[in-house]
Amino acid sequence: RIPVIALDMTEKHLEYITKTNQKLGGEAHVSVVLDSLPLLEKVENESISSILCGEVIHFLSGEDIEKAFSRFYEVLVSDG
Repeated sequence: RIPVIALDMTEKHLEYITKTNQKLGGEAHVSVVLDSLPLLEKVENESISSILCGEVIHFLSGEDIEKAFSRFYEVLVSDG
């Protein structure tokens, strides 16, 4: 199983992910993290192999988009 980190700024969304994973028998190894873009303060540098950022970027300002992508680069492992 590939570990997955679900990160959201809303506890309600993270609770839904946890409950859904449990209903599916815990098939996925999902950790949930309450955090937000662009800072990702709870994510260690070079600790993530890939990022899926869906339905989020369009909510950020131009400056915050730049900060978010810079932070993505920092948290990705080499070749991530």
